[in-house]
Amino acid sequence: AAGFAALGWRGAEAQRRALAAETRSLTARVNEMAARQHRAWVHATAALDGPMIVKSRAVSLSAHYRLDNSGDAPATEIRIAAAVVPHDAGDIAQLQRSLCARPPAEGDSGLEQDTLFPGQHRDIRRVEGIGADLVAGGGAQSAAAGVEFWWVGCVAYRSAGSPAEHRSGFIYALAESGAGPGGIVPIGLADRIIPKARLAVIAHAGGFPAD
Repeated sequence: AAGFAALGWRGAEAQRRALAAETRSLTARVNEMAARQHRAWVHATAALDGPMIVKSRAVSLSAHYRLDNSGDAPATEIRIAAAVVPHDAGDIAQLQRSLCARPPAEGDSGLEQDTLFPGQHRDIRRVEGIGADLVAGGGAQSAAAGVEFWWVGCVAYRSAGSPAEHRSGFIYALAESGAGPGGIVPIGLADRIIPKARLAVIAHAGGFPAD
């Protein structure tokens, strides 16, 4: 009887130790997940801030970016890179990746304060431009036919207290309101100022949320 009791005790003790180890492992995984979730989540919404100006086939666009931090930690070292390119300029996803990967340049942030706290937003206003050589490159359409453009960008930032860099991206199509399919037409390249009310900004599925 004593032998059976000892065996039963050892079995119960082994189960207790196994349960304790499993509990510690589960607690560690929960804490790890919580640590991963306790971070900044920043994304940008792009909008027009003025007209598009076409001059000698070069294009400039008045841009407005709203940066929101929907996470629960401050975001730091924020930078935004964006470009306007013709539809036939090549792989737009690759361009977005290169914008995300490029080293920070002066003026990339555009923020008066480097830190964006949870629940806060910041507004960045600047002009995005594209030279005549890029507009005409790659067999772009004639000035009479017009050109459709991509407006592509990436926001890079860090969560306070973490060395990891996070990114979010956006891609929009730019066209002009008109009598074409869907009520839009390519943008003509004759010298002119196109009011923002005549420009269509269409979200493209190639953007991605904060990673």
